[in-house]
Amino acid sequence: MMNDVSKNNNKELVLQCFELLIDNCAIDNEDITNLLDEDYCKLKFNRSKFPVLIEIDNENEIDKYAYDKNTKQRYYKEVMNIEGRKFLVSNFWYGSNGSQEDSIMPFCEWVISKLYIKHLRK
Repeated sequence: MMNDVSKNNNKELVLQCFELLIDNCAIDNEDITNLLDEDYCKLKFNRSKFPVLIEIDNENEIDKYAYDKNTKQRYYKEVMNIEGRKFLVSNFWYGSNGSQEDSIMPFCEWVISKLYIKHLRK
């Protein structure tokens, strides 16, 4: 699935990472709780705003969740089904070549660690 991540934009990369985690059952409720927490995400992934995930109640109202009060889009509109719950993934990502701290590399490292731990437990 992730043939050459250097060719992917941030959206494709992050959503593919979540698909890998979900397909390999490498994300659990503790991870979800952490990814919903703004402080955890700030420390773990160098993010200055917005938790990685936001839980949604109704897929018919995605715009209500994807945009902030200033009508700026903060979450991708693709719904992730994790542990029987529905989430949107933040679109607030920066690579190492931007003016912001790199949040992509720490996230990818976290994903790899989750997949590796899952592999070891098999």
